[in-house]
Amino acid sequence: MMKQWKIFLACATVLALMLSLCACGGNGAPSGETGDNNPNPTVPTDPADEYEYEVELVGAELFSDTDGEDAIRVYYDFTNNSDSTKSALMALTVTATQGGAELVSTYAAFDSEPVAESDYYGMAVRPGVTIRCAEEYKVDPEGGTVTLSVERGWFDENPLSFELELDALTAPADAFEIAAIADPDWTDSYEDRGTVDDSYEVFIDNAEVVTGWEDSEILRVYIDFTNNSDEAASFYMATAAFAYQDGVQLAADYAADAVEEDENYSVEVAPGETIRVTRCFGLRSGSEVEVEIADSMGTTVAATSYTLE
Repeated sequence: MMKQWKIFLACATVLALMLSLCACGGNGAPSGETGDNNPNPTVPTDPADEYEYEVELVGAELFSDTDGEDAIRVYYDFTNNSDSTKSALMALTVTATQGGAELVSTYAAFDSEPVAESDYYGMAVRPGVTIRCAEEYKVDPEGGTVTLSVERGWFDENPLSFELELDALTAPADAFEIAAIADPDWTDSYEDRGTVDDSYEVFIDNAEVVTGWEDSEILRVYIDFTNNSDEAASFYMATAAFAYQDGVQLAADYAADAVEEDENYSVEVAPGETIRVTRCFGLRSGSEVEVEIADSMGTTVAATSYTLE
């Protein structure tokens, strides 16, 4: 039931815009063309200007899932052509069927080789950015053709449909790399401080690169939170912070060596008081990082960027 779990996580992410996230211390061929990596390129994608989201199937493969059962992993490139930041999970409705029955989502065993594309499915991407996603389903190897249906946005009257022949699947030939963006400008119009719901003030201060729990590099961001409401409140309950690198959302992470501010995100402060909190994000590269604070409606109220050294 991985798909249901992914949907649950997406709903939790949306809810977190009101409750805040807590954590600190996680191109194929152009649309319409049929590249060698497309296992069954019988249905071309529509022109990008007809839909806010573009989807291109780039490969598929069979594997054994966490239960040791047969499964299929489908790869597709998702391009956000809308004017807002969006994840494939929130922008698309993807279903797979075989023999008229809908396939059940699954996932690979935790000790198997990680597939980054499976995580990218839920990561928000900036307008104009492409990310490669992977969907995984239990499958009957003798059950015949698998049909993948992709609805783009709400009430898509012309969903994409891809036919996958299990004896002719081709995985993507090359590993997907997120295109580097040397000078992102999505946060240029924002200040590093702002007001949240007319009740709180936030100031995004300095940041530092530190080591995460798994010896990976993470960015720890320091944020001042001032409670101007009439009741005690915490950063965790009042707002949410997000980070992006190369136009793709970064996962929240944990620092190996904690500081006092790491624990302050859930600490309530009295009206008129200020507390310094942190948010930590796992880094993917050395590219510039953008950090945003959003209010309960998901509207960005403050943002800044950091050049990594």
